[in-house]
This record gives sequence, C-alpha cells and structure tokens, in this order.
Amino acid sequence: MVMATVIQIVEEFLKIKPEYFVIFKGSDERRQRLYRIIISRELLKIQKKFDIFGGIGEDSIVNFEPNKEYDFYIIRQKR
Repeated sequence: MVMATVIQIVEEFLKIKPEYFVIFKGSDERRQRLYRIIISRELLKIQKKFDIFGGIGEDSIVNFEPNKEYDFYIIRQKR
C-alpha cells in the first residue's frame, strides 16, 4: 500500500517536473532488495513512461536489469 502511494507520487512529480531525476535507495539491505523486486516485477509497465537506471558505487550508472544488485536507483521521465 505504501509503495503504491510512493510510486504515484513519483509519477505525479515527474509529470510536473519532467526534466528532473528521482534518485533513491533503501535504508538497509532488506529495503534495497524490496525496491529491486518491485522495480523488476513492474519493469515492463514502468518502462513505458520512465527510464530506470541502477547505480553501482559512485561512478557507474547503468540501465536497470532485473535481479541485479544496485546501490541506488534513478528514474526519469522518458524523453
């Protein structure tokens, strides 16, 4: 329920500010894994409107791939 609300908020925010990025990460391993699972499960739906990236370390940002571990996530409105 909470995650669905957060997803709606992010979607609304990026409609208003399409030039912005939303960057987030879990506060612990469990939450980080939860975010990865949710993004992976909803990827086909999400990719219709957004570009999704995963960050590894401080310098590496790559296209999100399901079931791959990332240190943080980035979502932006498709251009």
